[in-house]
Amino acid sequence: RKQHGYTEVHHEGNLHIYPTNSSSRPMMLWDAFRIGRRIARQTRPSPLVISAQDPLEIGWLCWLLSWIKNTRLHVQVHGDYFSSNAWLGNSVIRRLRLRIALTLLRHTRAIRVVSERIKKSLVARGVRNESITVLPIRPELEEFLKVTAPTREVPPYTFLYVGRLAPEKNIPHILYAFAQVLAVYPASVLRIVGEGSEKIRITKIVATLGIGHNVSIEPWTQNVPEEMGRADVFLLASKHEAYALTLIEAMAVGLPIITTDVGCVGEVVKDGVHGIVVTRDDVNAYAAAMKKMIEDGSFRKTCGQRGKETATALARVSDTEYARAWVTSMKSATEQV
Repeated sequence: RKQHGYTEVHHEGNLHIYPTNSSSRPMMLWDAFRIGRRIARQTRPSPLVISAQDPLEIGWLCWLLSWIKNTRLHVQVHGDYFSSNAWLGNSVIRRLRLRIALTLLRHTRAIRVVSERIKKSLVARGVRNESITVLPIRPELEEFLKVTAPTREVPPYTFLYVGRLAPEKNIPHILYAFAQVLAVYPASVLRIVGEGSEKIRITKIVATLGIGHNVSIEPWTQNVPEEMGRADVFLLASKHEAYALTLIEAMAVGLPIITTDVGCVGEVVKDGVHGIVVTRDDVNAYAAAMKKMIEDGSFRKTCGQRGKETATALARVSDTEYARAWVTSMKSATEQV
């Protein structure tokens, strides 16, 4: 948008970046379409692949562009829209957007998703299995692997959440569980690091529960590895996640994990191997998992070590290997007739 100040087109070798420089959010779609149409109409010997970042409004905009001669459509699905109703909530608008998105995906021959969870949810709703390629987000773990969280043998133990303070992250769930933990282990500490729309609500819940002496709410930091290196257990209680990259980052630091069954859980993050996976919205089970991490030092240590090993293996995938996999995911788009 104009307020962001990006006005110049940038060219660097084969990379070209076109800011829409739009006056408003709705105009971003029109301006992106206008620029994309101009590019797509240029004469070229081989098909142009237009990759949509999501199957929602951007997806349909790219579908319109794909009707231009010698142009193909590729749709990416980063969000976990369909495996549960968590993204929908009670929003009628979101239900309509999702129905329209599903129509697009059912008629698209080249789709890239970031997890098997998302692929299964699409296939179950009539999207062709052969149209879908699973290519996870490539984690940048180098800085995290340089840090190793200490394995403390005596309390107090510190639980950590790092991320956006947004409704879908379900941070109140963590607070209610932590309040149960404090009733048994009063020296425990919870650190919440991040910014977002839920900050005021979270602060009020902390005050209502009377746990302010044990909970700190800290602003976002650019040095996330260092924050993780000061903790004993990493927490995530999200209602839905596209991939939950933060879990892999915590594993790279050697932190055991307590998480709900979202994103890459089950594919990369394993219950009983890297930590504990808890059913969504079960506060008692979440509190029990936190207590186990306090009580079972051997389990906590083993989960951290296995997480570090898994993250190290993931980091061995080179930029070149990942780029090749990304191009392969678009191959079926170029083969469209």
